[in-house]
Amino acid sequence: MNVVCLIIDRLHVGQLGCYGNAWIATPGFDRLAADGFLFDQALAESPELADFYAALISGVAARAQNEETAAQASLIERLAAAGVASTLISDDPTIADLPSSAGLADVIQVPCEGATDTAATLEETQLARYFAVAIEWLQSAKEPFCLFAHCGSLGATWDAPYEYRERYADEDEPAPPEGAAVPALTLDEDYDPDELLGICQAYAGQVSALDTCVAALVAQLEQAPCGQRTLLVVMSPRGFPLGEHRRIGDVPMPPHAELSHVPLIVHFPDQTGASDRSPALVQPRDLAPTLLEWFGLPGAQGSSQESPATIGRSLLPIARGEQDAFRDRTLVACGNWRAIRTPAWFLCVDSAGETSNASGNAVNAQLFTKPDDRWELNDVADRCQNVVELLSAHLDAAPADNTQEPLADILLSGME
Repeated sequence: MNVVCLIIDRLHVGQLGCYGNAWIATPGFDRLAADGFLFDQALAESPELADFYAALISGVAARAQNEETAAQASLIERLAAAGVASTLISDDPTIADLPSSAGLADVIQVPCEGATDTAATLEETQLARYFAVAIEWLQSAKEPFCLFAHCGSLGATWDAPYEYRERYADEDEPAPPEGAAVPALTLDEDYDPDELLGICQAYAGQVSALDTCVAALVAQLEQAPCGQRTLLVVMSPRGFPLGEHRRIGDVPMPPHAELSHVPLIVHFPDQTGASDRSPALVQPRDLAPTLLEWFGLPGAQGSSQESPATIGRSLLPIARGEQDAFRDRTLVACGNWRAIRTPAWFLCVDSAGETSNASGNAVNAQLFTKPDDRWELNDVADRCQNVVELLSAHLDAAPADNTQEPLADILLSGME
């Protein structure tokens, strides 16, 4: 048995066809979803890569990390003890330096060249260089293995050929912007919509290039002998804001969906759960017990029954249709903001004091209905104060709450 975890940083969940986008052509991702199992409501714990990897490797929520959890064997160490070597291929040099990377059998760094302009061909892009290394590694991989393939170029350089972004510009629209620099800015209230459109076209071109590269890696895995024994997990640790709340890229903001709602697709070699999907609330800490179960090893350290708020659960029973969901809430942290998500609501609270919402009104709590308000554009906090109070109480208790008091029906269904 083997695992490939393809971790694509800064991939916006709303830009993939399999997650509802009808504007960008993503046949590679769409086919992967058709042959695999898709999680509709995967959420980051925070936009910090250190938190993502700490949770992924330990199976424990990042906010619950302490000396005790640090002393426990990590996913990488437990796999090594079972004879499974873990390798990291990364174009982000910071990943290998994280404490969660300890115990890796091999680290392959793919230099990320800071391009200033778009490439002439796809083969000359940072994406193509990265995936070429990953594909070459798979061609000679020694089984059993666990590959963590971290691709960070969506947040580092937009160097896909200019023609890729031109595909998404109509004849009567301004030409897309040139250059490979990744924008990071907060738009003015009276921003030029053509500026935002150009940025979205450039990102769309980059996603199209990524889609081609992902399809090539999947094809290699299907052709390789190890492919019949390899679980493929494709996910992103955080999204990329594209102006939904006037933020573009890596700028301070609440943990709105464009940042915290992430894609997660699990592809089984025998196509278990093919074309199926789940609305279950899942987070990075669920990956460790998932991979351990795949390799036939005991679950993550700690008891998920005793600590449902912080301990991850295997995703495999959901993908196999044996279970619908295993939690009714998730927490997200982002700077001064803390958030709680249930099947029916998403509450963000600013712990540092009042800030401004998208309408410029002073607030310290924002409430959105789920899943209808996908991008959290309609704040209903002033109309649902009872829901704000109930969710705030659970959010305040969360750091020390491992008992998970049942949620009121209104927090689950959204109905009075």
